[in-house]
Amino acid sequence: MNDELAARHRAITLRLAGRTVKSICAALGRTRAWFHKWWRRYLESGTEGLYDTTRANHRAQRIPPELERTILSIRRRLQAHATPATRYSLIGAHAIRAELKALDVRPLAAVRTIERVLQRNGLTAPRVRLAPLLPRQEYPGPQARASNQLHQVDLVGPIYLKGSGRRYYIWVGKDAFDGAVCLRLAGSRRMDEVLGFLGECWKDLGRPTRVQLDNARELSGWGPAARRLSRVIRLCLRFGVEPVFIPKGEPQFNGGIENFNGVLVQRQWDKRGRSLS
Repeated sequence: MNDELAARHRAITLRLAGRTVKSICAALGRTRAWFHKWWRRYLESGTEGLYDTTRANHRAQRIPPELERTILSIRRRLQAHATPATRYSLIGAHAIRAELKALDVRPLAAVRTIERVLQRNGLTAPRVRLAPLLPRQEYPGPQARASNQLHQVDLVGPIYLKGSGRRYYIWVGKDAFDGAVCLRLAGSRRMDEVLGFLGECWKDLGRPTRVQLDNARELSGWGPAARRLSRVIRLCLRFGVEPVFIPKGEPQFNGGIENFNGVLVQRQWDKRGRSLS
């Protein structure tokens, strides 16, 4: 079909360029009748006329009036006896066709024909609307009603100095109640840095009842260590601090410290310096 369509386009192009019909037919290996057919199609419809047209019968076949009245009567009867539980399952086109078949009605209308009859007479049932989704239940995170009841811990970085490719990080601890903040500049994000930061943070702000963390590997452990309590968790339990991990991939549940990190990034990252000070 692609070769035939290309030949039609080529013939029209050559004719528009001034070539004779005889030379065009000789070049393409086609008859004069073939050329005149597609040249006439082109003059009538342009390039759209060069495509094949379907041979299907497009005349709408209306069903007998008696059959249409029968379909409507069956539909009204089924709709009148339908219960709320079966409102949409027992009055459709399939149910109507099944009753027509049981009554030995001839000709037996197709399902699509029955649907068109119902639509034409305004008896189409509305689409079933699903119930709206219930609002998502909020994560039951800990609440802080006094200082040192809840500390939130997070990491900012990596940070790069001008002219240096070395990475630096800032560990941030924030009291969820009074907003007190403890910062520590670190050269890596290893678990040893976390342990040192927690010690400094608890000395400066006080030892909290709970500390809220994300699921970073340096906090929860990774590799073989992921099968047992990490050193961060054991440190918290050793000093009576309850570690709380937020859901994986949902930092909004650590929103207080995430907002502070956003302010920190906005104010400091545009003023990248050449030294740690």
